[in-house]
Amino acid sequence: MALLGVFIFAFITPCLCLTESVTFKYQQSTPPAELSCAEAEDSVKVKWHLNGTDVTGRKDWEKEFTVFESNKTLRLLKVDPTTVGPYTCHYENSTAIKTFTIRVEPYVEPFAKGKNVIEGDPLSLECNAWGLPDALITWFRNNTVRILPDSSKVSLKNNSASSTRKFPVLDNSTLRIEQLTYEEGGNYTCFVTVVIDGKEMSANATILVQVKDKYAALWPFLGICVEVAILCTIILIYEKRRAKRIAEEERQEEAERLNAPSDTKTPLNDDVRQRK
Repeated sequence: MALLGVFIFAFITPCLCLTESVTFKYQQSTPPAELSCAEAEDSVKVKWHLNGTDVTGRKDWEKEFTVFESNKTLRLLKVDPTTVGPYTCHYENSTAIKTFTIRVEPYVEPFAKGKNVIEGDPLSLECNAWGLPDALITWFRNNTVRILPDSSKVSLKNNSASSTRKFPVLDNSTLRIEQLTYEEGGNYTCFVTVVIDGKEMSANATILVQVKDKYAALWPFLGICVEVAILCTIILIYEKRRAKRIAEEERQEEAERLNAPSDTKTPLNDDVRQRK
C-alpha cells in the first residue's frame, strides 16, 4: 500500500518545469558559456540532455563540445550550430526539469575578398551568418539601396545545405543578380538581425564588387597594336630619309668626280667611296 501511495503521489504530482533564457555569442570562450542547474541540492544528481539525448558523462561530448562540473554546470567549449540546441537538465528521482532557451547574438562571417565581375555577367554572393532566434538577412548596396527580389533580374535564395557547412540554412542568404551593369557596382552589405528580449541586434559584412567593361580585355590589345603601328611608321620614315640622304650623297660624289680635273678623276671602275 505504501508503494502504491508513492506511485499515485508521483503520478498526480505535476512536473516541476523551470525555464531559463541564456544569451551567448558565436564562438564564445570568455566569459565561459555555461548552463547551470545549481538550484538542485548537492545530494541530488543531475542528467543533461541535448535534443532529448542523454549526454551526461559521455567522453566524446566532453572532448569536443562540453565539460561537466559536478554535473550541476554544463560548460560549452564552443558556441556554434553544432553545440547549440534544446538543453534540459533532469533532477534524478524527480520529475523536475529545467529547460534552457538559448539565444545567440547575430554573427556574419567576413567576406574573404572583393569581387570583380565583367559587365553583363551574373553576380552571386553568399552570406554566411547565424543567430537565434529567427535570424533575418537583408542586403544593401552602398548602405542606401535595399536589394529586393525581382523575377527577371534579382533573386534571394537560401544558402546551399551541406554537411561541411558550419552555418545553418537561412532565408535570403544567397544573392544573385543577372546581367550586372556598370552602375550596379559598389559595396554590397549583408545585414543579419535578431530580436532578443525585445531588442533588435544586428551584425553585417561588406564586400566591394567592381564591374569591369566587357571590352576591358580588348583595350590593352588595341593599345599594343597602336604602339606597334606607330613604331613601324617611325622606322619606315627613318629608313626613307636615310635612303634619300644616301642617294643625295652618291649624286653629289658623282658630280664632284665628273667636275674634277682629268688628272685627278677617279677611275670609273673605282668603287671605293668615303661615306659618312
